[in-house]
Amino acid sequence: MGRAGLRVRYRFCERNPESFVKLRQFAAERQEFDIQVFQGPFEDNIDEIAATCRDGFTFIFIDPTGWNIESEKVFSFLKDLNGEFLFNFMAEEINRYAGWEGVSESVGRFLADPAWKQEFIDLPNDRSNEGKILYLLKKKMKEAIVATYLPEMGIFRPRERRVKMRLLLGTHHVLGVEVFRMVQKKVETEAVSTRQSIAVEQSGQPFLFPNSQLIEIEAKRDGVGCPTHIERATEMLRRIVSQAPGIEFEKLTGMVMELIPVRTTDLNKIAVALRRAARLEFDLPPRKRTPLPATRIFPA
Repeated sequence: MGRAGLRVRYRFCERNPESFVKLRQFAAERQEFDIQVFQGPFEDNIDEIAATCRDGFTFIFIDPTGWNIESEKVFSFLKDLNGEFLFNFMAEEINRYAGWEGVSESVGRFLADPAWKQEFIDLPNDRSNEGKILYLLKKKMKEAIVATYLPEMGIFRPRERRVKMRLLLGTHHVLGVEVFRMVQKKVETEAVSTRQSIAVEQSGQPFLFPNSQLIEIEAKRDGVGCPTHIERATEMLRRIVSQAPGIEFEKLTGMVMELIPVRTTDLNKIAVALRRAARLEFDLPPRKRTPLPATRIFPA
């Protein structure tokens, strides 16, 4: 279905019995698609779902309600997965409740670590609750070997510039990180346009500047590849090269893009600029202006 050789499978889990019946009926009426519906939470159906995803590349979207999920089971499933996953991290809810003792046990299940609280407390105070939990979640995911790279992007509320959730990509490939940042750039553009349209509807007054200019202003302030992120990426790139002389450019870009919202094109420009400034050293084939994936980067 779709592109030649591409098979799209849909696997849905539904807790509500009435919704489960409706969803299963919908699936039965769509015989042209490969749809299977499972009753109950995702983690209770992992073995059955895994059995239907043995062949080929599989992309999983995990969308828990709040943090109500047994991550240890999910991590085990993702470790054996031949593919990638997108995890919906409910930042707003976690930020509000994570520090409350009444949810300590459930957060422990979410982090696959019953003794999570002390490490949470020991993290820097300038981090928000959701920032601390996200850090711990990524750490546990990497310890469980579910992904090599875990980039994330914030999704704002439609009517205000406040993070509602964060989408977390799990991948073992640098290309996955690169595509994620490219998509993030498009998402940011659409989000700004949507917020401005809603604001105009509510106020009844048009903005002095067209949408394109407002998008450009926000993009330069804190969007993918903005000056602040370019500066951070430059510092991080130089630090990694100094710690690992001879690192291949592809691995270097993956490490930077995972943590900082920039794209490969941005890192190409940074590397070339640092080479011209005699702060990095690397060889290029004839007629090549930017590093290749296998190009080894050294400090000058």
